[in-house]
Amino acid sequence: MARTNNRVAGIVVKDGQVLLMHRFKNGEEHWVFPGGGQEEGETPEETVVREIEEETSMWGAVVYTRLGRYKRSSKTHGVSA
Repeated sequence: MARTNNRVAGIVVKDGQVLLMHRFKNGEEHWVFPGGGQEEGETPEETVVREIEEETSMWGAVVYTRLGRYKRSSKTHGVSA
């Protein structure tokens, strides 16, 4: 399927702990929520469930949705280590 320009991220909480993905980009270390690009015909909820499964081999369900727009600045988004 073709990707859209939309991106999603999910916050996974289990036993009071939050799942973050450890990434290295352009020589910098980052911690980010799992997520990725939305494919044509997919809802944001379907996308986030698929992306979390692809990145972590974990499966879950969306229990709360907060849709919004995020405009990426010239800086890398995410939480820097």
